[in-house]
Amino acid sequence: MLSTRMQREWLRSFLLGTMEKCDRGTWEHSIRVGKLCERIASEFGYSKKEVSYITLAGLLHDVGKVFMTDMINYPGRLPDRDMYIVSQHPQLGIRFININFSDVPAQVTEGIVLHHERLNGSGYPYNLKGDEISMAARIVAVADVFDAMSNLRPYRPPLPKSEVYKELCRPGYDQDAVFALMKNLRND
Repeated sequence: MLSTRMQREWLRSFLLGTMEKCDRGTWEHSIRVGKLCERIASEFGYSKKEVSYITLAGLLHDVGKVFMTDMINYPGRLPDRDMYIVSQHPQLGIRFININFSDVPAQVTEGIVLHHERLNGSGYPYNLKGDEISMAARIVAVADVFDAMSNLRPYRPPLPKSEVYKELCRPGYDQDAVFALMKNLRND
C-alpha cells in the first residue's frame, strides 16, 4: 500500500498528465494556478503540509474539465446550455477524485469543488457565502481568476493588470488572499 504522501504525488502526476493530454491550455493554466496558490498560502504562514495541500488544490482545480475539452476550447462565447455544462466541472472533478482516490485532504477537495464560490454568495455550484467557503477554496479562487484574466484564453486576449486587480477587489473575493497575491507579485 502506498503512503498518503505517495498517493498524493501519484494523484498529482496522473491527473496533471491526463489534463496535459486532453487540453494543454487548461494544463498550463492549472500549473500557474498551483504556483500562485503556493505563493499565497506561503504568505499566510501556513505549514509546509497545508501549503502543499492548497497547492495541489490549485493544480487540480479544473480537473473536471478533462471531460469537456470541446467546450473549453470553443473560440467564442458558449451557448447557455454549454455554459451550464462547463459550470459542472467542479462537481465532475471532485466526483472523479472521490471515486478513484481515498484520503484526499479536505483542503484539496474543498479547493477543487468550491473554487467558483464567492464570499457574497454569487458563485457556484452551491451559492455559499462567507465562512461557508474554506480558506483553501478562497485562495484557489483568487489564483484562478488572476491567472484566467491575465492570460490568453480561447475566447479573449489577456486583460490589463489594472482590470484584473479591479475585478479581484470586488465583493466576493477574499481580500486577504488578494493582498497576499499582490504583495507576492510585487516582489517579481
